[in-house]
This record gives sequence, structure tokens and C-alpha cells, in this order.
Amino acid sequence: MSDTAANISAAFDALNGNADVDKIVVTDSATHEVTITAAQAVADTTALGELYQSNGTTPAHVEVSDTAANISSALDALNGNS
Repeated sequence: MSDTAANISAAFDALNGNADVDKIVVTDSATHEVTITAAQAVADTTALGELYQSNGTTPAHVEVSDTAANISSALDALNGNS
């Protein structure tokens, strides 16, 4: 499936749980990044692995946006998701 970074960000949890989705292409990856929470970065590893830039072959960049407390509590797990 392909969509804008904003729409993918809004549906990230659902995309992670959808077995029919095997590739997520960010159509505006040249100018936008998918933004997720720290909890999503830790839990939604399937969707993270399926996320690609608009060319469909290069892994897409992701921005984690959350409170300092949430990022701090998930820091070890986030460090493993590079």
C-alpha cells in the first residue's frame, strides 16, 4: 500500500496488525517522515520493517515524537530499533 506520511502515521497501529500489508510506501518521503510515538516504535516492529521511501526499495525514515518521560522509559528498546 502507499500513502502520505501523515496518513500512514495516523494509521500506523492498524497497518502493523494488517496481515495483508507487506509493504508500506511513503509517497511524499522526499519531504516528510512518518511520525510515531515511542510506544509504537517499540511495539509496531512489523510495520517499521515494511516502511519504504517513495522509490519502494529504500527503507523510510521515521521520526519518534513523544514526551521526554515516554522516550526515556523506552530508550533501551528504541536503541535496539535502529
